[in-house]
Amino acid sequence: VLVELRDRSAALESAEFAYVVGCDGAHSPIRKEIGASFDGDAYPWSFMLGDVHIDWDLAYGRALRAVRPVEGGPPDMFIAIPLPERGRYRVSMLAPQAVQSLAGSDHGIQTEMPGPSLVDLQAIADDLLPDGARLSDLRWSSIFRISMRLASQYRHGRLLIAGDAAHIHPPTGGQGMNTGIQDVHNLAWKLALVLKGQAAAGLLDSYEAERRPVGADVIARTRAASENYGREVDKANARLVDAQILVAYHESGIVRDDAGPADAGLVPGDRAADVGGLARQGLGFPLRLFDMLAGTDHVLLARIDGEDVAGALVDFAAFADDWRRSHGVPLRFVAIVADGPQQPGVAVLHDPAGRFGAAYGGASVFLVRPDGYIGWRGPSFRHDGLAGYFETITKGA
Repeated sequence: VLVELRDRSAALESAEFAYVVGCDGAHSPIRKEIGASFDGDAYPWSFMLGDVHIDWDLAYGRALRAVRPVEGGPPDMFIAIPLPERGRYRVSMLAPQAVQSLAGSDHGIQTEMPGPSLVDLQAIADDLLPDGARLSDLRWSSIFRISMRLASQYRHGRLLIAGDAAHIHPPTGGQGMNTGIQDVHNLAWKLALVLKGQAAAGLLDSYEAERRPVGADVIARTRAASENYGREVDKANARLVDAQILVAYHESGIVRDDAGPADAGLVPGDRAADVGGLARQGLGFPLRLFDMLAGTDHVLLARIDGEDVAGALVDFAAFADDWRRSHGVPLRFVAIVADGPQQPGVAVLHDPAGRFGAAYGGASVFLVRPDGYIGWRGPSFRHDGLAGYFETITKGA
């Protein structure tokens, strides 16, 4: 990709890159180069933001939300989110009608418009806070607008987009940054394999296939939450959904299940679960499974039990040695046992309480991708499905 870059002095230079990922916001030039449409619409209302000191008796570190529902329209609101300095808050609220008709873009902070004054912010506080609160020391303020849009495609050849360049939505639930980070976490390991020549470029198609439905879901949920602000109804797993812990890629073309349909537990496409209380010989402190999953490689988790655990660990280590000699994609090997000796070439974790099985289910082997999602599961580490999974991703799905 030939890129022209202009620095702060307006000097222009050219550079070539194998790929360009546009993390360049709602008005993304890279999205335009891809030729993607940005379908959706904008909220007809503007919001005011401010960084202020508030003199009140709210406990340090606590947030406040004052809401007055309005039938057939957005609620009147005053929201104060604590900042590190005592008594300092980021406040947000619906802008008065006089601001709604001002020119500007349809999403994000309106840098071309003057921010609201302290008087503007205080007027909303006086209207909605029952005991009053004095705002002072305005350090920053802005008008903010919200759109809900989803790019029609995330990739064209060697150009890709992520984050706000691919999807924009209301800030309700604080999911914008989380969604963007998960976009690039999903993309990074795939792009690394392609750049190293360990996978075909077609693997990058799975990025859009897995992440675009997530973007669409976040837009739908944050829109519904915004339109029902102040009238929310608690739902099962609502906090897990908002935290995006339950995001899954079950329909992805690059996940594979060879454990059998009757085997309950986590399945390929699920986010790998953490397991606490594990131990490793020579370490005087407990481990979490996530300690072993951290890094940029795939990790093969094999639960080993039976009468001859020591012999099975020797076999697992031999399999690991053979794999490293014959496969190009890096893979780390972790054995989960109730008790057993250490074995060179693999990491052996002790799980006497059986917490791994409680979290993962009955399958014996799970392959965890670098982004923390299960790519494959099977009945044995010697099952042909493991090689089949890697053949799928290296050939680009």
